[in-house]
Amino acid sequence: MRLNRRRRETQSFDETFYDTVAEGLHGLVNDGMHVDEAMALATRAIDPVLDEAAPVLKRTLIRNAPKMLRERRRLHRAFRKQLRKHWGPALDLFYVLTVCAEEAGADFYSGRVAGRDSDLRALHEALTGLHARACRTALEVHELLSSGLASGALARARTMHELAVTALILQKYSRLDGHADLAERFLAHDDVQNWSDAQTYQSDAGVLSVEPFTDAEMADMKTRHEAAVAKFGQAFTGRNGWAAGLNGMKQPTFRDLERIAKLSHLRGYYRWASHEVHSGSKGSRLNVHHRGGRSVKSSGYTNAGLAAPGQMALISLHQTTVAVLLSADPISPQDLLVLKAMQSTLDDSCKAFVAGARSVQRAEERYQDAATDRSWSRRLRGGRAAAASGPSDDE
Repeated sequence: MRLNRRRRETQSFDETFYDTVAEGLHGLVNDGMHVDEAMALATRAIDPVLDEAAPVLKRTLIRNAPKMLRERRRLHRAFRKQLRKHWGPALDLFYVLTVCAEEAGADFYSGRVAGRDSDLRALHEALTGLHARACRTALEVHELLSSGLASGALARARTMHELAVTALILQKYSRLDGHADLAERFLAHDDVQNWSDAQTYQSDAGVLSVEPFTDAEMADMKTRHEAAVAKFGQAFTGRNGWAAGLNGMKQPTFRDLERIAKLSHLRGYYRWASHEVHSGSKGSRLNVHHRGGRSVKSSGYTNAGLAAPGQMALISLHQTTVAVLLSADPISPQDLLVLKAMQSTLDDSCKAFVAGARSVQRAEERYQDAATDRSWSRRLRGGRAAAASGPSDDE
């Protein structure tokens, strides 16, 4: 029996595909073939059908792509324009603070580090490296927030918290007795991580069909690793081995480092942001948003939830900048002035993010009130239509 053509046109690909297979199996069995043999034959026939259909679908996607892309870009431009109505002042202050931090770091490096030899050279190299990453990551957060990708911004803000924790520890402990080599240890820990990464890469190079390291390259990385461990001890091989020995800890965790940096009060925010990095079930639950009695799994842009990642990122950026500028010996009055101005701008920015969140909330309340009014209006019109039609014959 052949499927009706009109029915085929209204079915999904899956429905049409499986109906066609079922028809073929039915015909084979009716012709006397054993059902197991018919199933095996159908299974062998599926792959060629898919191989033939996939290029057709691909051509359709490519042909329709320009129109789809134009429409998506138009919608996103309109969305970003609407987002700025709520968050524009906060995003602008965010960018101002980021540029200020970037310029302060550049001035510090050119005036205090580049081309200079001093006892603080390792410390300044470590701190300015962390600070440069913090500035770059702040720009990433700003771009994500401006696009309405708040959860992605939260994930990057998590990184900025880690950078701030590390920078503050280096700035504080490198000056204390017994830890003068802390910055050197931090920089040398690259050799430990690099050797570990190289071994993983080398073991998978064949499967991935990528060029492996040469024997000479592997030997060089291993030698550097062994030299670092010989110099700083076996505890140096740990994940945070550069910080081993601080406060008597042999294998400090990142939570320990937060406590040493006196930032453990931000642990809750860090854990929250971690759910946007990892694949756990709580991250999936946090991605479900409730609006107007509906639950939606977010797969795109939103103009809600920008405040927390924006504030978290800026606070971490300021903390990292503080660590850099206060590592100088002597500390420059100009740097103190910059930090004072940044702190004031940070306060204004955080307030602007709060104002943005309230603006979005008010807009949502207006939207929901209007939706309720529309619902009642539809019900009222429906009731009038029913009354106008009069009783049915059955009544």
